[in-house]
Amino acid sequence: MTHYTQSPPAAADYQTLKGPPQPSQGARAASSRGDNGGQTPPPQAQPQQARADQAPKLSPEQRQQKCTSEQNRLASLERRPQVLLQYPDGHVKRLSEEERQAEIANTKNRVDHYCSD
Repeated sequence: MTHYTQSPPAAADYQTLKGPPQPSQGARAASSRGDNGGQTPPPQAQPQQARADQAPKLSPEQRQQKCTSEQNRLASLERRPQVLLQYPDGHVKRLSEEERQAEIANTKNRVDHYCSD
């Protein structure tokens, strides 16, 4: 049986494990402020309609999957007044009502794009 403690056992062999690397002080300060240090926003934060127009042609099955996915996203955005958006780098942001309404509008555009014949 394995036991994990802060101190090694007195009479047995042991291995010291190191945790994951800590983010730099500047990265922690930027993430606590909610900005990303003047860098461009993550791809998910950019309007997805523009990316949908640049996307390669999808097969009918892929298009149907995207349609269903976007319809589910729209339903979720419309039914929840407080929306948390998780970025690819792992940080989470609560959307304001204006941002939520903008996401709803963008998602409606994607539903129209993927669900039209």
